[in-house]
Amino acid sequence: MRDEIQRRVRRGDIFYISVPYHTGHETKKDRPGVIVSCNEINKSYGTVVAAFCSSSCSWDAPEHVRVHTTPRPSVVMCEQIYTVDRTRLGEFLGRVTRQEQREIDVAILAGLGIADYDLASLQNAVRQEVRDEWKEQDKEAALALARAEAERNIYRQMYESLLGIIDKRTRGKLREFDEEYGRPSGLLEDEL
Repeated sequence: MRDEIQRRVRRGDIFYISVPYHTGHETKKDRPGVIVSCNEINKSYGTVVAAFCSSSCSWDAPEHVRVHTTPRPSVVMCEQIYTVDRTRLGEFLGRVTRQEQREIDVAILAGLGIADYDLASLQNAVRQEVRDEWKEQDKEAALALARAEAERNIYRQMYESLLGIIDKRTRGKLREFDEEYGRPSGLLEDEL
């Protein structure tokens, strides 16, 4: 049963997580945690990323999100994100709502200091760089295609020219043959 649950871990799931050891100010006891890693990681790796919850956390901070989908109303402490082995996931407790997940995402950005940056501008700049790269590759591909078409046209003209020369010589030889042997002119030409 436990293996079955571990295979279906999804972003936003809440599990009771075993904390067998701690150091300093790390979380000291087993507690619920919200899975915050993306589903691709959750499917592919033996670990997941979780943000721990606390029902006794009393201070408000940008990194804290109140959730009511845990067994007791709790605060997801988004400054307490851990990579945990799937074997440490215990009982499945539920899922956060979409709104709670959005708030957790923003709190993680705040907790990691990413919210200080203009992410939209950064994403747009990266997208523009990719578009520019594609345009440059498109230009190179268009030039290569134009070169290939020009070469093809030259070879086609040479081929057609050679065929014309061969055709003239062949027809000339056939006429000579017809005249030499007294056959009506164009008989063999019609067979070609």
